[in-house]
Amino acid sequence: MSLVPQPLKIFVPGTFFAERKYIADVIFTEFIGLPFTIEPSEELKETYIIEVDGKSIVMEDAFFSRTTEFSGYLHSHLIPQTVEFRSGPFLSEADIPLLFGTGNIETDKDIQCGHDIFASIFFMLSRWEECVLKKYDYLRRFPAAASLSLRSGFLHRPVVNEWVAMLKNMISFLQPDILFRPQQKFEIVFTHDIDILNAPVSVREFAKDVVRRKSLRALRSRLRYLLSGYNPYNIFDYFMDVSERHGTKSRFYFMTGHNITGKDGEPYNCTPLYKQTLQRIRERGHIIGFHPSLLSYNNPEMFASEKSQLETDIGGVVREGRQHALRFDLPDTWAIWESNGMALDSTLGYSAREGFRCGTGNVFTVFDVKSRRHLSLKEMPLVVMDTTLHVNRKLGIEESVSIIRQFVETGKRYDMPITLLFHNLIKDSIDWNGWKDLYDELFNNERVL
Repeated sequence: MSLVPQPLKIFVPGTFFAERKYIADVIFTEFIGLPFTIEPSEELKETYIIEVDGKSIVMEDAFFSRTTEFSGYLHSHLIPQTVEFRSGPFLSEADIPLLFGTGNIETDKDIQCGHDIFASIFFMLSRWEECVLKKYDYLRRFPAAASLSLRSGFLHRPVVNEWVAMLKNMISFLQPDILFRPQQKFEIVFTHDIDILNAPVSVREFAKDVVRRKSLRALRSRLRYLLSGYNPYNIFDYFMDVSERHGTKSRFYFMTGHNITGKDGEPYNCTPLYKQTLQRIRERGHIIGFHPSLLSYNNPEMFASEKSQLETDIGGVVREGRQHALRFDLPDTWAIWESNGMALDSTLGYSAREGFRCGTGNVFTVFDVKSRRHLSLKEMPLVVMDTTLHVNRKLGIEESVSIIRQFVETGKRYDMPITLLFHNLIKDSIDWNGWKDLYDELFNNERVL
């Protein structure tokens, strides 16, 4: 196979060119790996045209053509009210969600595509529905239950990758010998938010055993931690060992802001173990990232101060991380990360449900829908978090293993990264009994991956 001799030519209507160019950049540069040019055309009103080897994909513009630049698109009535699942040619699955368009596909010399793939992908990646619905949970986070993807039953599907696969299949139909050069591949991305570091033997934890847990077993286990000096949270070498077995690095995200007692983790930053842990991670070549505190998500000054402190602690620059408790306000939190020189955020998953909040596990460049600009910041979406399964959904070990395996298999199917979050709590036999075994079964076992 050979590369297309000339870049694909994409012609788009003249309105919303910043948004249209952004999504073309993401699709063709970051996902597909094909050179392209893009031009606005005043003659086009309700279609996109992608020229491939003298033939064309004529794709319906069923979203941006329905509004004006003056009115914009940040309106709840523009969110699809219902989502159909349509079958047809060029799909990678039995069906595909139809967000915008008629869904009709006709093939002759050219292809007439009734799926507005550009707008559908923009909807999922930009997360503009979160900016207009103004729905919040108890931490003022956008809840999974309010999202179109959960309400319509496709949160578990990487629909962006499915739409991209559909587009690739159409391009291959028109030019069978074309060679795609995708920039990403399947891997498990191991991330670890460090909210608590030192052994759980405080008076507060002993009191919880008596008052909240009402558990003599928990009280005895905690007393053993105290008397033996054992710290179940110090499992950093174990995490790094497992990651190295998979040819990758663990990403450890540390907090320096502990502003709300009981909510912002443990103020561990002045303890000897903190300094020892940072040094050990650096020695083994793994990644230290930033875990901004609960109040920092909409506070630029607090964010900057906490980031500066972590950089002082490690004697280097911090470029990636994740907001504490996944507290995020789109797109304002992205703007804070951008203005502080951060390169990679990994906050966008839902606390209440596992799945593809952005419709993909791929890393992608983000777009600020308020300023209408393409940022330098990239998002590495969070797909599965341990507390989602264990604490929020209260699932057992067996069901949790099955769910994680399903997402890993989906990542393999689409050659797509899958980002997981396991806190350093999983060896604690009091609140996380069995989760170290789960980690072993999934990732420290030759037969699994």
